[in-house]
Amino acid sequence: MILKGKNGKQYTLGKQVDAGGEGIIYSVEGNHDIMAKLYKEGTTPEKLALAEKKLAVMAEDKSFDPYNEGHLRFAWPLDLLYDGARFVGFVMPFAKDTFQFHEIIREDQRSKFSQYSYD
Repeated sequence: MILKGKNGKQYTLGKQVDAGGEGIIYSVEGNHDIMAKLYKEGTTPEKLALAEKKLAVMAEDKSFDPYNEGHLRFAWPLDLLYDGARFVGFVMPFAKDTFQFHEIIREDQRSKFSQYSYD
């Protein structure tokens, strides 16, 4: 599947890498440093419109650097993704060797982080 960014750049989606509550994560062919998140079918038009507005502001904010001393801190949106004129998701840096925030706050996931004290 080929999608276009906000300024017309083309992104070719590769394999599905993961899926969560809001969307599905895909690799991007030809660029191993980024991933694409597509919102799931059935996401309401209102939610998509709000996400598009929020993510556009984030992607356009060049004052925020998602890297710290060369290490990625946040999978900050880099570009929005469109299928024709329809907003479908966004492109973000590929965060290697990371975890999702819910994994560290949920008690049933904490065994992965036994080196930390929760007392």
